Amino acid sequence: MNHWIVSYGTLVNKKITDKTGNSSEYIPCLIHNHIRRWSFSLPSEKRSAAGIEQKNNAFTTGMLVKIPESELPKFDKREKGYTRQRVVDRKILKPLSKSTPNGNFWLYVQNIAKIPTNKTPISQTMVDVIVDAHLKFSEEFAVQFIETTLDWEKPWVNDRNNPLYPRYLDNLPIKKIDMLLKSTIPQHFAKRI
Repeated sequence: MNHWIVSYGTLVNKKITDKTGNSSEYIPCLIHNHIRRWSFSLPSEKRSAAGIEQKNNAFTTGMLVKIPESELPKFDKREKGYTRQRVVDRKILKPLSKSTPNGNFWLYVQNIAKIPTNKTPISQTMVDVIVDAHLKFSEEFAVQFIETTLDWEKPWVNDRNNPLYPRYLDNLPIKKIDMLLKSTIPQHFAKRI
């Protein structure tokens, strides 16, 4: 049986996923009846991470990430503070490049939702990793990530010189990422600290 993580955060990026366990296939998708927010507070790391919530008639972007069943415990350990839930209604998954594959689908949902604060802001280094993976599929997909993510008006820090996100990657296209953020959410980008 194949196992797929329905990723909406940094696990959309293969280089990040590979730091935890083995993965073999990535399929860009839309996740219907859900929204993504910066709603997972990590006070010990002084930042917030992505979370997901059910919301009818909404959608957000994601990636179907194929992993061996034996790797699931590694991802469960990594996703502390999230609960792995089976996706029962596969109709919410809309792959962009092919039909929904066979297998079990898992979604990590944060246990407690908290909005970003000055002590736990949105981390630009985490944003960079997610946008980079979306850009590898298309610029339009990266813009959809930005447009379908909530809480950009909350505290947001440019931490590239001193990354808060511990798995940050070097050599990302930060000029391109900033250009997309600035053109898509200019009022919020202008307030980034």
